[in-house]
Amino acid sequence: LMGNVLGAIGVVLGLLVAPMVSTAPVVRPIKKEALLVGDSVMSILLHTDAALTLLEKEHPFLLRSVPCQRLIFEGCKPIAKDSSLKMLQMNKGKFSNVVVVGTGYNDLDDANFARAVREITSEAKLQGVQVLWLTYRQAGNVRMKSVSYNRQLFALAKKIDNLHILRWCDISNGHPEWFTADSVHMNSTGGLALAKAISAAIGQLTTT
Repeated sequence: LMGNVLGAIGVVLGLLVAPMVSTAPVVRPIKKEALLVGDSVMSILLHTDAALTLLEKEHPFLLRSVPCQRLIFEGCKPIAKDSSLKMLQMNKGKFSNVVVVGTGYNDLDDANFARAVREITSEAKLQGVQVLWLTYRQAGNVRMKSVSYNRQLFALAKKIDNLHILRWCDISNGHPEWFTADSVHMNSTGGLALAKAISAAIGQLTTT
């Protein structure tokens, strides 16, 4: 009898000290869908809560927009040391589908624009992602530059298979209420319109 009692006690103690095995699923971080790079123009998204909410809900994203950012060279201020290309390289593996480029207004010459597009799209191809490039507002003191950049962009898109164009210039024409006095930088209304345009374009990319 004593042996049976001791055996029973041993079983109970064994149950009490048995390790707990969790059946809860392991939660892993969800990789973002898109990387957005840009200068002070795209930076309006940082200050427009409705725009951030819309984008995050529809296409989770990383936003790496810094005033004075340039495409492949250091920016025009110390805070913009990292170019759009560098941002793309630094965020490799952190997003899955597309890099959205809204940089270029601070770049200085036509000669390097095509080079910048090729270098960014080549890096994106190495990472297995698409490139969605915003056309430039042909307004204010960037009008002439933007006309040239947009012309080059459309020509390059015919040759580069992972380059897709978001016609922001066309979408935003006729909407002065979206912009500040320079007709390039946006207010919060324009920021929300930009977010909607980016979200729709990403949706088209991921369903085709």
